[in-house]
Amino acid sequence: MGSLLAGCSSSASHQQTAVSWAEHYDNIHDLTAHSTIVVAGSFTAVTKQTTSGNNPSTDFTFTVSKVLADKAQTTAAGSAITIHQTGGSMSDGTPVSTEDDPLFKVGETTVLFLHQYSPGHFYVVGGPNGRFETHAATTKSAGVAEVEPFNSETVQFTGSVDQLAAEVAKP
Repeated sequence: MGSLLAGCSSSASHQQTAVSWAEHYDNIHDLTAHSTIVVAGSFTAVTKQTTSGNNPSTDFTFTVSKVLADKAQTTAAGSAITIHQTGGSMSDGTPVSTEDDPLFKVGETTVLFLHQYSPGHFYVVGGPNGRFETHAATTKSAGVAEVEPFNSETVQFTGSVDQLAAEVAKP
């Protein structure tokens, strides 16, 4: 999770809040060490939006297609879990998100490094650091989905989901 800073920028249609992440990770090993589970899958629904003061948050349903690591051994492929993320809509309908970690989108496919804070409920470790985009297979990757870092400032890894799983499994 992050801690909110004082500054924010806004436009007529969207407000962005600056966040200082409590933890930052430099590599896959550190992300894995601080994660309860590492999963690949897709966002299938927005399940809840709440606002506490000026801090909205959103819960998403995430359907797991592959488990790359699971310390608690409680999640299987096909499971639906809840991902909690800072950001959402204010009571007046104004959308709010963090500058470097925009809200997930229904249909988005990702690999996520997650911390479980209650049974079946998770948040992404290190915000954008624990978030990797997946893209459909290309001719180059011979039918295998490719994984990329969420942005250039986060942990860097490029390869297939299976290659990332092998990296996650390293001691």
